[in-house]
Amino acid sequence: MKDSELALGDSVSSGLMRSLRLCIRREKRVDLAAIIENFEQ
Repeated sequence: MKDSELALGDSVSSGLMRSLRLCIRREKRVDLAAIIENFEQ
């Protein structure tokens, strides 16, 4: 994998985790399975 691809993957996953935490904080709970399903599509 190229460095640029790796950096992009890192920023995408960190962005995902950030929005996931915001979601959890806002909702106090989150349907993790549904989020993972949406992410894998």
